[in-house]
Amino acid sequence: MMDVLLTLLLASPLAYSHPLAGLLPLSREERAHILETKPFSFVNASSLLPASFDARERWPGCIGPVLDQGTCGSCWAISSISVMSDRLCIEKRARVEPNATRVALSALQLTSCDSGGGFFAPNWLKNKGCQGGQPWAAFEYAEKTRVGGMVSDKCFPYLQSNGGAIGTCKDEPCLTFQKTPTCPDKETGKAPPNSPACNGGSSTWAKNLAAPPMLSSYIVQLTAPMMHEIFTYGPIVATMGVYEDLLNFTGDGVYQQESDKAVGAHAVAIVGWGTWIDPKNTTKRLPYWSIRNSWTNSWGDEGYFKILRGDDSCECDICNMCSAGLFYGNHTNLTPPLREEGTHT
Repeated sequence: MMDVLLTLLLASPLAYSHPLAGLLPLSREERAHILETKPFSFVNASSLLPASFDARERWPGCIGPVLDQGTCGSCWAISSISVMSDRLCIEKRARVEPNATRVALSALQLTSCDSGGGFFAPNWLKNKGCQGGQPWAAFEYAEKTRVGGMVSDKCFPYLQSNGGAIGTCKDEPCLTFQKTPTCPDKETGKAPPNSPACNGGSSTWAKNLAAPPMLSSYIVQLTAPMMHEIFTYGPIVATMGVYEDLLNFTGDGVYQQESDKAVGAHAVAIVGWGTWIDPKNTTKRLPYWSIRNSWTNSWGDEGYFKILRGDDSCECDICNMCSAGLFYGNHTNLTPPLREEGTHT
C-alpha cells in the first residue's frame, strides 16, 4: 500500500515519477504558512528523557495494531486515526476512566469525509481521500468536524472484510488505488437527529460517537520535542519520503536510505525510540525511531520498522513537521515531563 507523491516532497528538491498519490504535496510557501499559523508543542523541551521508550509498554492496551490501508492512498488518514485512537485511550485513563479500553475510531470517516482539508484548511489544500491528504488537516477535522466527533470503525468500517468500502491487496504494497468512497455527511454535515446511519442501519452516528471533538491539534518539530510529546501524551504522526529500498525492507536493523530512486511520500506513526546495536559489531550503534506502518503486519518487522533518528537525519522529513492533538487538553497546557531517576537521552 505504497503512498506516493506526484510532484515535490515537502522541502525537498526530489521529483517523484510514481503514478500514484498518497501524501499531498506542499510548496515551501504553503509549508511555511502552516508552521507560522499552527500551534506548537514543547518549543523549549528539555532533553532529560529515557534512552529508549516504547509507548506499547508504557500504555498497554492503548496502542493499537498495525492497520491495512488496502487499495487506498490513505496513509495520511490511517496513521492519523490510529494515533487518535491511541491517544483517546491514554487520555481517558488519565482524566476520565482509569480502566478505559481502546476504541478503534473510523479511518473511513477521515478518508471520505475530510475532503476540505478538515473543512478548515486554507483553500489551497483539499484532502483527496484515496488520492492523498495531509495528517495535520486530519487532526483539524477531528478538532472541528460538524458531526460532533468521531465514530468507531464498527459504526463506519474501513475494510471490505469488515463490511467497509476499501478492498485489500494481493501484493504488498498496493500499486493501484480505488476511488474514494462516498461520505454520508460530506455535503451537509447535518447534526443529530439527522445524522448518518451506522453500518447496517441499526443506529446513527449521533448515537455512536466514540470520541468527542479534539480540544486542540498542533505541530511537533525536531527530535527533543518529538520525544517529549510521545513520552507524555502518546504516538505522533510523521511524514517521510519513500525510496525504492523501503518497499522491500525486512525490518532487520535500522532503515537508512541507500536507493537513489524516490517513489513517493508517506505518513506513519512514531511510537517510541531507542538505540540499535549491531549484533555483528557491538561498537556500531544507531539511534532510531520506532515506526508503526500501515502496510499490514506481513511487511517489515510485523508491520513496524526502525528509522534513523536525529535532527541531522531529516532528508526523509520525518522530524520536520509531525502532527498531534488532545481530546481533553489544550496545547497551551503542555509541559515537559519531570526527569525520571537515571534517565537520559
